[in-house]
Amino acid sequence: MKVQEEDIARTHKEDEVLNMERIEMELIKRLQNTQAIQKEAYQELERALKEPSAAYSKVKAELGGSQGAPAQQQQPKQQQEE
Repeated sequence: MKVQEEDIARTHKEDEVLNMERIEMELIKRLQNTQAIQKEAYQELERALKEPSAAYSKVKAELGGSQGAPAQQQQPKQQQEE
């Protein structure tokens, strides 16, 4: 009877270890993905600092190029209303 209990406990612990190893592998993959994203962002930042006008053009294009315009147009209207 005691041998069976020990076998069950051992099997349970082995299952726990396997599950922990699976979780560890998933976490390592997530960490590696995060590190790759951070590396890419850092490289993009370095490029932006070396070529600020190119980075500005890229951001402006991504935003549609007209994000700042409506705010500038609204200011004169507010001043006229006052």
